[in-house]
Amino acid sequence: VSGSDLAGNAYTGSDQATFTLDTTPPTVTLVDSGGIEDGTGSVLVTATFSEAMDGPSLAIAGPSSSTVSLTATSDTSVWIYSLTKSGLIDGDYTFTVSGSDLAGNAYTGSDQATFTLDSTAPNINKVTSSVTATTTYGIGQKFDIIIEYDEPVYLTLGTQSPTFEIQTLDAPPVYSTITYLSGSGTQSLTFEYTVKAGDNVKLSSEVTMQVSDALNLYGGSLLDTAGNPARTALANVPGQSPTLWGDTEPSSLNFNATIRIDGKADEISRVESKLSTVTFTNGTFKIGDVIKIQLEYGSDAVATVTGTPTLELNTSGCGGVNRVVEFSRIRTLDPAISLAALEFDYVVQEGDCSTALNYVSINSFSLNGAQIYDTSNNLLTDTTLPYSPHSNGINSNIYTTPPYPPLPDPIIIDGIRPTVILMDNDSDDLLLGTETVLVTATFSEAMLAT
Repeated sequence: VSGSDLAGNAYTGSDQATFTLDTTPPTVTLVDSGGIEDGTGSVLVTATFSEAMDGPSLAIAGPSSSTVSLTATSDTSVWIYSLTKSGLIDGDYTFTVSGSDLAGNAYTGSDQATFTLDSTAPNINKVTSSVTATTTYGIGQKFDIIIEYDEPVYLTLGTQSPTFEIQTLDAPPVYSTITYLSGSGTQSLTFEYTVKAGDNVKLSSEVTMQVSDALNLYGGSLLDTAGNPARTALANVPGQSPTLWGDTEPSSLNFNATIRIDGKADEISRVESKLSTVTFTNGTFKIGDVIKIQLEYGSDAVATVTGTPTLELNTSGCGGVNRVVEFSRIRTLDPAISLAALEFDYVVQEGDCSTALNYVSINSFSLNGAQIYDTSNNLLTDTTLPYSPHSNGINSNIYTTPPYPPLPDPIIIDGIRPTVILMDNDSDDLLLGTETVLVTATFSEAMLAT
């Protein structure tokens, strides 16, 4: 101020008063420590204002909503709040602030911070395979089994890749480990198994899982984005049978695929004759007739033959030789189960003779340097015929244990041409016009009238 009193004395002091005019609303930078969070611990929210504030509030919007007071730090422009995640409902959350600065200017901005709460462990939707039809795998072949989760999972390896167990032998049941191949960061973890010699799950059975087993992480971890540990138990997955991974639920392995393992080469199961190229009378075949003989390997279907296996038959009954018959073709016996066998064409030759055609002994089959593979690419090496030759013939070999059904008629081989002795009753070999001569033909065997 300046001025003089009534006597004219001037004011010469320096006294003053001050004030600050603040009409600018505060601004804020709002951050939180969250992202995608599991259900443990807390999320720290920090509101950094452009100036000191007078007790601002924090609004929490989400599945669990509330409004709380922020806590000032040593700097009254920086306020914090620690939100405990326990008890919150899973979902997306948004933080916003409200309040005024010390001059009373209200914050009018729209800054916000967000996080997602995910406290639910990843669950298994189903266990399946990329195999979509009944498929049999042989030695060295690979197939996959896929564990499908309800959200992406992330694998951190332990001392080795994860495994679980699958059945690899019918009876008694034997289980082997199948090993993780790929899929971290996705919903589907793929495991791969390579069939080894001796594995055998086929026909009435199919590959199943050891339902009491769990995914073995070997010290590693399997987490979702929020850090929740994924389910590893393989028993009683929703939709699965409680004791087996059965065929009735769309989520089950065997509902989606029938995987069979054939890592075992079968032995010869039977040798028989089902087909011939002629219609014969009284079970007898003559010179030039063809008899087809099939050699089967259990339930294995013969797929390829390189070389010429042979089969020795008992055709020396009249002083001739036992015929060694060469392999002719692969014969499909039962298309429904893809059963195929070796087939040998035996052509009856002159001199052959047998009252009941059969192989000579259990050692009558020879690979003769050939290689035989089944449809699973297993090398079939068995050469021992399963039964000693039956006296009633080749088709009776399989009837060697009680109860004894009626035996099939034997296959008779007659490769001996008949001989004849012709005689007449004319002693002087002169035939007069009034004489009658009786001619007698004596054959070596019964003849058909012609």
